[in-house]
Amino acid sequence: MLHLSPERLAALTDEAPSAAELVHLSACADCARERRAFQQLSSMASSESARIGVPITTWESLAPALVADRVIDRGGRFVFSRGRVGRQWLQAAAAVLLVTGGMIAGRVTANTPPASMTSDSTTSAASATALASADSGLSFQTIDDARAAQERSQAVYQNATAFARRWVRRSTRHRTTPSSTTICSPRSASARRHFAS
Repeated sequence: MLHLSPERLAALTDEAPSAAELVHLSACADCARERRAFQQLSSMASSESARIGVPITTWESLAPALVADRVIDRGGRFVFSRGRVGRQWLQAAAAVLLVTGGMIAGRVTANTPPASMTSDSTTSAASATALASADSGLSFQTIDDARAAQERSQAVYQNATAFARRWVRRSTRHRTTPSSTTICSPRSASARRHFAS
């Protein structure tokens, strides 16, 4: 028979060994020594718990000390402190100010007036068209002008994609894991459908 496990030897301090275990314990000095050590440890623990007395974590022993240290009270009336209530109002005012400031900053940086300030939908559409044309800086007179600009943009995009691929390959040579950067090809099916229309 193999040696008894430490868990089984610890359990034998409270249980009687089986017949096979008893034969093994009489023949194996190591397991017998381990069993005696577990029995001594168990007897030391039981004698120590009897010697300690009442645990310190009972409420009857903790309550007087906590009252004396003014950590708790005897359950009297709750009195509102002026500083605590004032601080809550100050925190609420700061939150309102923060949200309002964020909304104003968003409007200023978006460079668009709020919907309530526009007179009708035609002026908002006209301002959106003006912003789009101001951003692009291009205006087309014929369809050929638009297609020529599209071809130039596609060539710029392809050059930028080729540069990005070279840069990613160069930067991933020093890494052990592949880069998660994905570069879309303008020759994909969705791009062809877009440019064909």
